[in-house]
Amino acid sequence: MSGTGTAGEDEGESDEVDLVVEDGQLNYTGTDSVSTLSESPDADRRSIGNGEYVEVNEAAIQQAVQAFNQAADNGEVEIYEEDGEAYIEPTDETMDALEEDSDTVDESDTSTMCGQNDFETEITWKGGVREILWMDDTLTRRIRNRMGATGITAGTLAGIAAGSIVGVKASALVALFAALLVVGAYLLTENNQGCGVKITFYPASFAAGPGGVILAGLYIDPQ
Repeated sequence: MSGTGTAGEDEGESDEVDLVVEDGQLNYTGTDSVSTLSESPDADRRSIGNGEYVEVNEAAIQQAVQAFNQAADNGEVEIYEEDGEAYIEPTDETMDALEEDSDTVDESDTSTMCGQNDFETEITWKGGVREILWMDDTLTRRIRNRMGATGITAGTLAGIAAGSIVGVKASALVALFAALLVVGAYLLTENNQGCGVKITFYPASFAAGPGGVILAGLYIDPQ
């Protein structure tokens, strides 16, 4: 996947950034103009309407990519490419482990059973691409509870998401995990009003914006 725009649907000059699969691993190239060695994972949050916009820096993206690659090395997920897109799929071992301890971790409070679980890619009116991830109240609470109980891993996030939603692309999972790493469970809790959350991500926001700074932006709204 390559990106040539800034976060959201703004248009402007940017460097090309790729998130591709090489030998069963995600490879996020970043840009030559940015060094992540001196950066710490960080995010900027601001309210928009009933939800909020979260922008994570390149260091957070790199950390998320490394976490999924480590999960692949550990046999928790499989990373593959299909039709030019990167995907992350949990292994049977990950799904079995989630099932074994779901009673004590996932169901620690009562869900409203409201909202939908879905994922789709849309073409914007400007010809760009956006990915939309819906997580119902139950799924949102499961992820939040995992983060609160043991700290969620990349493999666990992939397992929970894949167990409820078909076809989620690696780009969306990487951006979401990067945001959760920096912001924490409050990102979901504060935007879940009882029916889960809707997360809108623009793959082009992996591209370098003004000054060569790498950012990934997500809009988090209540369903």
